[in-house]
Amino acid sequence: MNAPARFTLFYATRDGQTARIASALAGHLSGMGHEADLYDLEHAFPPHALWDDATACFVIAPIRFGHHLPRMEAFIIQHKKQLAEQPLVLVSINLTARKAGKDTPAANPYLRRWIKKHALNPFIAAVFAGKLDYKLYKWWERQAIRLIMKITGGPTHLTTAIDYTPWDKVEALARRVARLAPSVEKRGVA
Repeated sequence: MNAPARFTLFYATRDGQTARIASALAGHLSGMGHEADLYDLEHAFPPHALWDDATACFVIAPIRFGHHLPRMEAFIIQHKKQLAEQPLVLVSINLTARKAGKDTPAANPYLRRWIKKHALNPFIAAVFAGKLDYKLYKWWERQAIRLIMKITGGPTHLTTAIDYTPWDKVEALARRVARLAPSVEKRGVA
C-alpha cells in the first residue's frame, strides 16, 4: 500500500443526508488507512491551512429546488483558486439521480450545470440520489417537493421516507479516489 493520503471533505447539508454520505466516504477512506477530515460548511468556512496537506479535496452538496445549497455556492466562489489547484472530487446529491439514466455524472443535469457554472475541473465527479423524507420538510417545501415528485413519477404520500442513496456506490467512490488521487498532481502549485 502507498503512504497514507490525506483527504479533506467539504460538505453542505440541509436535512442531514449529505452529512451521512460525507461521513460514510470519510469512514471508508479512514478504513483504508488514509486520513479524512470532514468540514461542515454550515459552521464556518475552513482555514486555508486545510488545503495545504491534502492529497485531494471533496466538495459535496445537495440540490434543493434545482440549485446546490447557497453555502456551498459561496464556498466555491470564495475558494475558486484553491479548487483549481487542488485535485477535486465533486459530488452532487439529488433525487433526480434516483432514476436510471440520470445517475451518472455524464447524464445528470444538475452536476453538469454545476461544473459548467463554476468552470470546475474535477478529476472525479459523482452523483448520488439522496433521501426523500417528507416529515423533515416545512409545509411549503412538502407541497413543492410533492408536486415535483408527482410530475417525475415519484412517491407523493406525505408519510414517505425513502433512502435512495446507493451506499455501495458511495463506498466504490471512496475506493476509486483512494486508488487514483495520489497519482493526480496538484495544479498551479510551484
